[in-house]
Amino acid sequence: MSEIEFPTAQEFCTELPMYKYYPVREKNFKAFLNFAQWQKTIDTYCIECEAMSTFKVVDNIYARNNIKFDSWHEYFPFHTIRTRCSRDDRHEAQYYFKFDSQKGAQKIGQYPSVADASRPGLAKYRSVLTTEDHKGLVKSVGLFSHSVGAGSLIYLRKIFETLINEAYTDASKSEKWKELHATTFKRSSVSKKIKALEDHLPTHLVKNHKMYSVLSAGVHSMSEAECLELFPLMNIGIELILNQKLRQKEEELKLAELQRMLNHMITK
Repeated sequence: MSEIEFPTAQEFCTELPMYKYYPVREKNFKAFLNFAQWQKTIDTYCIECEAMSTFKVVDNIYARNNIKFDSWHEYFPFHTIRTRCSRDDRHEAQYYFKFDSQKGAQKIGQYPSVADASRPGLAKYRSVLTTEDHKGLVKSVGLFSHSVGAGSLIYLRKIFETLINEAYTDASKSEKWKELHATTFKRSSVSKKIKALEDHLPTHLVKNHKMYSVLSAGVHSMSEAECLELFPLMNIGIELILNQKLRQKEEELKLAELQRMLNHMITK
């Protein structure tokens, strides 16, 4: 995100990691105010309702004042956005920010955590991941939410390697594929492995295969900032693969049910 951009309230509260500063400049001051004085709603998971919900912002004090660029950080160096669930106003979500005149704005806390808010969406992947890899996926999101870049990527890299190996196992069932790739696959780069498995991986992932080649160099060669920047891209790529596996599993179950019903009709 460049210095002329600034996160929306929805992004800052629910998607972005803590402790990372986003500069406030004259060019993006209007966007900053749109975030800081937000009085509408935030969409997130309500851990008490156990469902996605719309949360209404409660009495944003920062919105009461006519804030100028030269004094934006002086009114409330610490800022809170409180919200209440539209399903039950006893349920709250709160987001805490620190403002610094030189560094900008950073999120320093939230309830529920990004990991807790994301957990229900990740639960659906239990059926297509090992128990260890599913725990790793949850941990990676939690680490990212606390701005731990390298640690979050290590878990994603392990999951990604498992999924590539599973696609390889599936591809190896084809004699034609083995003739073309079996002798070179295991010593190929990540990028080339993805290309070789293009018929067994999501199109978007195949088109952006170069993005994943950086993992072959190891996450420890990248800075924390580079790891944090890469995490959302890697996470989306993994979810694309997992969603495809879920669709395939659902189709297999439907086909099995159809076959069961046909067999039952035949034996009548």
